[in-house]
Amino acid sequence: MSYEYDSENNVIHLRASGVLVVSDPVNYFRALDDDPAFKPKAEELIYFTDLDDIKFSYSDTIQIRSAFEMYKHGDKISNGIFIVDSDLSYGMARMVMSVFDGVFNNFTVKRCD
Repeated sequence: MSYEYDSENNVIHLRASGVLVVSDPVNYFRALDDDPAFKPKAEELIYFTDLDDIKFSYSDTIQIRSAFEMYKHGDKISNGIFIVDSDLSYGMARMVMSVFDGVFNNFTVKRCD
């Protein structure tokens, strides 16, 4: 996972590619927390268009949610859009969204073929 932060528009462009493992989102939350340019209430665009697979189980996602809560990203990200281009990436986005059920109610999936 890699991200670029557009401070002018307060938008995070997060790109997941290849195979996503548990440490990828955990490291992203840590990096975002350490980014001095980052402003609260950013919009997050999450590109799953180059994602091949997710190599963690649903139970492993507890670690991801814990890291998210530890870095208090709920106050930092106002909403998010998963950008997907296949049934596989759509399913993966929905699985990740289910991890944050109750934390984020304003995340959506946008399919662009």
